[in-house]
Amino acid sequence: MKLFSMLGAIYDDITTGSNSCIYDEDYDCLYMPVTKEFVRQILNKKCNDCGVLIFTLDSNGNYSVDSVIIDADEQPTDLRDEISDYIDNFEVGHQYQELSCAISNVFCKL
Repeated sequence: MKLFSMLGAIYDDITTGSNSCIYDEDYDCLYMPVTKEFVRQILNKKCNDCGVLIFTLDSNGNYSVDSVIIDADEQPTDLRDEISDYIDNFEVGHQYQELSCAISNVFCKL
């Protein structure tokens, strides 16, 4: 997973209006469609068609990436452990929190 590439792409897509999110009030989460290239190149997952990122509120009150639905999978692939491992291995927790907060602020303005 290319964590900061993913967060940068999400931020750019939302702020430029080239992509949008759908809010699900039943589950209090956001869905964001992504291309198969995004899933393959940034998430390093197999994908034939497209994906949907799922954002949930984290313990800091920010929307953060939770999981991804790839193609027509019925169950989302959880990304939280993979993100946590990346953050722990590279000691980038502070930068990750700042980017998550920035993305969350953009979501709240929509």
